Amino acid sequence: MSGSIKIAGHEHIRHDIANDKLVYGTGVPAGTVIQVRNSTLTSQWNPGDVSQGTETSIGLSLDFKPNFDTSEILVFVDLDGLTNENDNAFSTFRLYRDSSSLRNFGYPWMWSSVDNANNTTMSCKFIDTPNTTTQFTYSIKHYQTNGTGKPRVNRDTVGMSTLIAMEIVQ
Repeated sequence: MSGSIKIAGHEHIRHDIANDKLVYGTGVPAGTVIQVRNSTLTSQWNPGDVSQGTETSIGLSLDFKPNFDTSEILVFVDLDGLTNENDNAFSTFRLYRDSSSLRNFGYPWMWSSVDNANNTTMSCKFIDTPNTTTQFTYSIKHYQTNGTGKPRVNRDTVGMSTLIAMEIVQ
């Protein structure tokens, strides 16, 4: 069955029968969340020794295709079970949209082998304005700022790190 919801002549939502999905129209009120996507990393990311200036993908990514080029995308990142086994090693994580770095988070973060499990969870919240309806990919990378580190995400393979993106109509 097909149908649509119109208010004051503006189509808010309709059913696309061919693709069996809901399609949002121009009448959707600003601030409405119209799409939520998520990705999880349950395996341990453990690249071994990482030297200063090295950037490495941790394997947590999410493909996203906005419905409107005017939408904002609210991105949430939670990295679980973080450790680094070397003293005096600073590192950070970075949120990317395709090849564009959007936000550094977790810096400065100094590790110590005396207590390499402090800050075992790290979070990032970011509002992105990609200005497109073309699919892109959000991803998380680790960057070793100085020294040599042995970073890990999802220590002991019991953690679960997540990447969530929500499209909000503007």
